Amino acid sequence: MLEITNRKDRCFIVGTGESLNDIDLSLLKDETTISINLILKHPTFVPDYLCVADTTVMENNYDTIFNDKTIKDFLNLQM
Repeated sequence: MLEITNRKDRCFIVGTGESLNDIDLSLLKDETTISINLILKHPTFVPDYLCVADTTVMENNYDTIFNDKTIKDFLNLQM
């Protein structure tokens, strides 16, 4: 279980896909955010927490996930 240490009254879960191009993600700047897989390829948005549920995504994008941008925590949900 993930314990968010900077707990606020709410958090936003941000998916991936082309529809994000129509959303001003800067509105989430001061919010707690959780996102998935390759959201780190988004040019301006970095979530506080990242969940990678696809091991192929992790294997093929290790440097992007762990080196390119700073996230507070990483969740690996291997089943």
